Amino acid sequence: MKKTTAFLLALLLVVFSVPDAFGSALVCCDCDCDGAVEASDARSALRLAIGLDTLTPELLAAADADFSGDITADDARTILRISIGLDEAPAPSPVFSMDCVPAYTEFAYAVINLNRPFFDASDFPDGSFESYGELDGLGRCTEACARISESLMPDSARGDISSVEPTGFSDASYDFIPGRLLFNRCHLIAYSLTGENANPNNLITGTRYMNNLGMLPFETAVAEHIRSNGGSVLYRVTPVFAGSELVCRGVLIEALDESEESDFSFCVFCYNVQPGVMIDYTTGDSSLSDEETADSGPEADYILNPSSGVFHEPYCRLAPAVGAENRIEYCGNRERLIEAGYRPCSVCKP
Repeated sequence: MKKTTAFLLALLLVVFSVPDAFGSALVCCDCDCDGAVEASDARSALRLAIGLDTLTPELLAAADADFSGDITADDARTILRISIGLDEAPAPSPVFSMDCVPAYTEFAYAVINLNRPFFDASDFPDGSFESYGELDGLGRCTEACARISESLMPDSARGDISSVEPTGFSDASYDFIPGRLLFNRCHLIAYSLTGENANPNNLITGTRYMNNLGMLPFETAVAEHIRSNGGSVLYRVTPVFAGSELVCRGVLIEALDESEESDFSFCVFCYNVQPGVMIDYTTGDSSLSDEETADSGPEADYILNPSSGVFHEPYCRLAPAVGAENRIEYCGNRERLIEAGYRPCSVCKP
């Protein structure tokens, strides 16, 4: 707990510009950074640094809080030491490669390239803009980029996009996935950021897991940053395909606020996977996975509500209120439900 508090205090010095009177805390952090750092602590600090979380007493107390993001303790130490001036930042990688993306384990995204975009801001035109690359020879999306400001952000609800069928798309469904459908029509640049709706050059086949747990937190962070601070954010999203596969393996999301007073930026890879499902990326076909985690526990009966994303014990007093159109009687693994995006009912606590 002492280590986590010093770890996050140093981050506060950076984010909120605490006066030099607290400089001794930097030395303390240096000592801690030279020691062991829990990966959960690292993720907490990094999510704070890119604006995904707000520091609270609960967060300070939760040294073992499990925040999403696949990053090693060594990577976290490097980033934090650079952020407080203890080390000089290494040169960023010139180009993206899947070689720098760790294999998927249990988190929806991975921080890569020391959380810094691969692009050079000088490559983009001035002012607000949005650009969607042409489809390639197989009909696949290439990249989408924009300088996002409030002038581009929509003030109306998104329209229907069902007329667009991205490569590899299917209507495969599984009861344990919230909403049942395996795939979404995923916007490369979210509708909430540019108002781009049914554009085939901006829609890919992506799992609900990638869309909601991988991409959405960063899309939300960008929107909230712009609304809170004004200005603009350079933003690029690139689907990453292997060979001639029709479904991408994931998306690279890069963002940068160019203003001198802001350090808002990130570079993450979101995995196009769905826990519990095997995907044939060549065709988009899928099947139930035979793999189970060693600590997943036994199967049990649950009542699922795919609309709310909540699951209940059959005896839960709230279960009868789940309408027939949203009610699924499911016998299976609790951990698989959570991995798929469901959350346990707060009343019966299944």
